[in-house]
Amino acid sequence: MLFGPDAAPHPTVRGDDTGATDIAADLIRAIGFKPLDAGGLRTGRFAAPFALGTAARACIQPGGAALICRFDSLRG
Repeated sequence: MLFGPDAAPHPTVRGDDTGATDIAADLIRAIGFKPLDAGGLRTGRFAAPFALGTAARACIQPGGAALICRFDSLRG
């Protein structure tokens, strides 16, 4: 389930070392979440401003830390 109260978060996994990203994805699955491959480290600079904005909104808006963003691949 992607949305709703029972939806599992989709933490992103980013890296250039396939072995390391596989381990990270396995750890994410082990705690009940669904990892989403976000590509290599080169594109990480595009994610950082989004993460900062999301954290700021979580601290400012009503609901606070209950704000959760989910990422999903459009490839299916």
